[in-house]
Amino acid sequence: MKHALYTCFFLLLCLAPKAPQAQNVLYSTFSDDDIYSINLATCETTLVATPNISEVTMDIWQMQNGLIYIMSSGSGTNLWVHDPSTGSTTLLISSISGFPFSMYGLTDSTLLIHTANGLYSYNINQNTNTFLGPLPPLFNGEIFEYNGQLYAQNIGYMYELNLNPPQITQVGPLIPASYPIIEVCGTLFSFGETGASEFNFSNYTDNNLCFVPTSGLGNINVAPDPFNNSGPRCNCTTESGNFTGPNGIYNYYSYFSCINNPITLNFDNTQVLDGDDNLVFVLATVNNATNVVQYDIIQTYNQAIITFVPGVTQPNTGYTVFAMAGNADGSSVDLNDPCLDVSLEASVYWYAGPTVAFAGSSSFCGGGCQDITATFTGIQPFNLTYTVSFGGGPPQTFNQVFNSSSAAIQICPPAGFSGSIQVQATNLSDSKCPCGP
Repeated sequence: MKHALYTCFFLLLCLAPKAPQAQNVLYSTFSDDDIYSINLATCETTLVATPNISEVTMDIWQMQNGLIYIMSSGSGTNLWVHDPSTGSTTLLISSISGFPFSMYGLTDSTLLIHTANGLYSYNINQNTNTFLGPLPPLFNGEIFEYNGQLYAQNIGYMYELNLNPPQITQVGPLIPASYPIIEVCGTLFSFGETGASEFNFSNYTDNNLCFVPTSGLGNINVAPDPFNNSGPRCNCTTESGNFTGPNGIYNYYSYFSCINNPITLNFDNTQVLDGDDNLVFVLATVNNATNVVQYDIIQTYNQAIITFVPGVTQPNTGYTVFAMAGNADGSSVDLNDPCLDVSLEASVYWYAGPTVAFAGSSSFCGGGCQDITATFTGIQPFNLTYTVSFGGGPPQTFNQVFNSSSAAIQICPPAGFSGSIQVQATNLSDSKCPCGP
């Protein structure tokens, strides 16, 4: 990374769990809006998102920034965006005219939306939807690109798709793939009642790979899966490795520590590096103000131990961390490496250390006790060690535990004493952080 320490800059990355590259797609079913990843090498399925939109999911598309766009059937067609890193789902546009059929990510900022009314172009950055023109209904199919040409499919048919104006032209004979087709790193895959198949475009035949659970009835909607490094990372061997939660579970995980302490991440050490690669661990902020996820890098580390950055990071604030592997750029990584790989992200959070302030009279007379007030910041209970000196005499040490943010401390000077006292905290901890002298 070509930046000085603490310099922040803009970065767009998909941060999510990975499996062998170029072998995965996402799918959901009509009856369940949960989104799964299919590893086409093993036919294993993994739940990656639960949007909870309570509508029938008709198609999904994940952009390279990790956000998943969902087209559902409501009053017309509704478009949603789901952020897997936060679990949030937001309705973008409702009641697009026509029953929903399919959706395709034409560019990083443009979605093609096909409904019974025709073809639309949705601008992600501007949140606007433009009608391109009528297009015949394409049932139970998908829009995809292959060798630079857009295609659309209907039950048993394949078409070339042109956008200006929208029109379709049938190509080839009847095809066996009555269900969605998707291109992954130059290879076409279809999904149907028999499961996942490799689709041969030269002779329009299917080669069945395996059965995928819940894939029957054609209720699958697929999309390129940057979660698992398909699409732009074709023919790449670099792997960043991943973070794990408790018991080795790969999932979004949070780490908490006191401001004075480094955070050690659970890293699985499964990185695969070419001879010119580096592996770094990144501390960043996340900006979800728009529909584009932005990561601003704060600092990089050469091991999975993340430290608080005074003057830049703030206590009681969450930050994102991820591992990143790619061509070496000094001691860091070239962000323009086409095989750049990024791990599952995690979050880190530093608690501010507790504080205490004393208030009350500084003049005491012997033969009686008086209270002073201790006011705490932090998270109770507070374990306070303090000393009391009478008139500059030797300090006496006391320890008390307090269960509120304000408490009375009783001071009892010796008989015959008259003068000032000194009360000083020597050690303080709360439920999250120890804080020494």
